[in-house]
Amino acid sequence: MGKMAAYYEEAQRLFVQEGKTLSEIAQILKDVSERTLARWSSEGEWMRKRKEYLRSEEHFSQILQELKYKLAVAALSDPNPQTIYALCRVIAVLKPSAAVELRQLEKEEAEGKRKSPEEIQRIIAETLENYYGIKLKE
Repeated sequence: MGKMAAYYEEAQRLFVQEGKTLSEIAQILKDVSERTLARWSSEGEWMRKRKEYLRSEEHFSQILQELKYKLAVAALSDPNPQTIYALCRVIAVLKPSAAVELRQLEKEEAEGKRKSPEEIQRIIAETLENYYGIKLKE
């Protein structure tokens, strides 16, 4: 089996989807030189594929999903209005129907109708579990 058959797909994925440089890929794959990677990249139009990937809906959705999870964890550990607001906005983009309860929290916070941090954490946790199946540790 030649180098291309063994490493091409992984090298292309690292370049296109992971955003690695050819130098970084050569260090990761060890058996493939940077020169070989440059040839593969040119012949396979990796730069064009990378640009298409970065513009793709899949990439954007993946970033939003990661952001949603990080914000949910942050909101559960420290339910401040800024974190809740950011979480509501991300959820509204991903699944508008799921944002209703979280928007209500945001509205109440803005109106000065403060709930206890424990109550906010409970509502956020329930919303994430009911709409997304995400059950975070309590």
